[in-house]
Formats: sequence, C-alpha cells, structure tokens
Amino acid sequence: MAKLFGKTEGQILRDRATLRKILKIKKLKDIHQAWLLANQEVLQDSSLKKEEIAQKLGIEPKQVYRKKGQLRKLLNQPHYNDLVQAWRLDNQDILLSLHLTISEIAQLLDRNERYIVKNRMILRKFLGITKQDQKRTWVLNHSQDLETLSIEELQQKYNLRHSIAKTYKRLLIELKQNENE
Repeated sequence: MAKLFGKTEGQILRDRATLRKILKIKKLKDIHQAWLLANQEVLQDSSLKKEEIAQKLGIEPKQVYRKKGQLRKLLNQPHYNDLVQAWRLDNQDILLSLHLTISEIAQLLDRNERYIVKNRMILRKFLGITKQDQKRTWVLNHSQDLETLSIEELQQKYNLRHSIAKTYKRLLIELKQNENE
C-alpha cells in the first residue's frame, strides 16, 4: 500500500490513525473489549456448557475457552492455575508434612488423596526439593533430640511412628559418618 501511494509504511500507519480519529472508528482491540464486557454474564455462567455459550454468542465452541480467558485478563481476574498455586503455597506446611499420612492431609485440607499426592509432587518440584531433602533437613534440625532421646520419647514428643523415629536416628548416624569422611 505504501508503494501505491508513494509513502513510507510509517506515514501510512499515521494516516490510518488520523482517519480513524476523524471518522471516529474504534480500534479493533476496543471493539473486542466492549464485546467481552457486553457478553460477560454469558461467558461467566457456570451452569452453561461450552456449546450453549457458543450458540448464545454466535461463536465456535472452540473459541469459548479463549474468550473466557480474554475476559478474565480484561477483568484482572487470576487464572485457575494461579489460584491452585497460591493454595499449594498457603498449605505447603501441611502438604509437605513428613509426619502425616496422605489420608490425614487429605482430610485436613478437604481434598481427595490423588489430588494431595499430585499437588505435593508439583509443590516439591516447584520448590526444588525432594522428600529425602526434607528428611535430611528435619534430622539436622532435630539432631540434639535424636541423639539424646529414646525412640519412645521421640515418638511422644514429635508424634512419630516407631519406624520413622528409628529411620531418623539411622539417618543422623549416616549423615554424621559422611561428615567425618
């Protein structure tokens, strides 16, 4: 188009913007935003299926998810994944607890066990830690008690199962031996 009128691309863009102002033509972005806001109620209606929303709005069903995302962004609403990540971080002490069973964690957080296992794994990956790292840290932080208290006393003080208290004592011995080498 620039060659046709003997102008540069920049001049053409400026002229288009000037014409848009003179003719009071809205930018495509503004038109899209106005459409999203006008159809906000339908897009946010959780009782409607994707196909129903598409039919009401006159769009393809495959466009519904994208339109919902655009509306969420326009309204500065967090994405579902952001909400889940915030939940993980808010509950990380419970999710990463070494002394609660998966069932106990699920009950405390009112979620099912598969959800807990999955989110525990994702949280560990996000934080860059392993279960073994957690155990080592716990053992090093409680080394004084592990050296001085009996297994029964450890069980009582930290609400540990017998096998876990025993494992922690063994791990402390290993860590001390590796330290001396």
